[in-house]
Amino acid sequence: MNLHQTKGREADTTILLLGSNEFQGSEGEPYPTGSELLYVVLTRARNGHTALFPTWSTVSGNHLLRLCD
Repeated sequence: MNLHQTKGREADTTILLLGSNEFQGSEGEPYPTGSELLYVVLTRARNGHTALFPTWSTVSGNHLLRLCD
C-alpha cells in the first residue's frame, strides 16, 4: 500500500522506503506535505516501524530533526 492509503489504517509493523527526491517535494521548506505523510505512516504501526532512506545525500540531518519535533 502507498503512503496515501495508510491514513486511518493500522499494521503491526510499517516499512517506509523513500528516495532522495520523494520527500523533498515542490511544496518548499519545511516540506509540510512530506512531513505530514511521514507522520501518518510512522504512527500507523502498533509494534514498530522501519524507515529506509537509501540515497539521502542531499538531505541534511537538520531536516530529519525538524520532522521529529
